[in-house]
Order: sequence, then structure tokens, then C-alpha cells
Amino acid sequence: GLVFVLKAVGQLKDLKKAQKVYEDARLFRNDLILGNVSIETFIECGSLKKARTIFNEMEAKDIVTWSKMIDGFVKFERYQLA
Repeated sequence: GLVFVLKAVGQLKDLKKAQKVYEDARLFRNDLILGNVSIETFIECGSLKKARTIFNEMEAKDIVTWSKMIDGFVKFERYQLA
């Protein structure tokens, strides 16, 4: 479902499509796996800001959530935030 679509959009690095898919998935925002994949997708699409917004809005976080966000900070050379 949505996880695979988000992963595919991330591989394409298509920010507009990522935003559309994420908005369509609004009913599932509290899903941990979908949140993690959304963070990864927006980082891949070049939007650390959107990834961080999703991270901040997530009610539950796990080691994957934190790892993806830290990886994003490093990728964008925002080491002080990692």
C-alpha cells in the first residue's frame, strides 16, 4: 500500500508526488511505519524541513524514527541538529 508508494516516490526524488501521497495518507498519520517511511521519503526528495515536521508531529517514535531523522541531518550536513 502506501508504504511502497512512498518508497517509490522517494527513489524518484519527486517532492511534489511525495507531498500528494503524504496528504492522501492523512488518515494513517499515527501509523509508526508510515511515519518512518514518510520521513525517509522527504529526506530522499530533498525536504529535511518536511521530514522534521513529520518527526515532530509523530506521537510514537522508535529507533528507526530517530535513526532516519539523524541520517537526514547528516545528509544535509546539519550535524549540530543530529
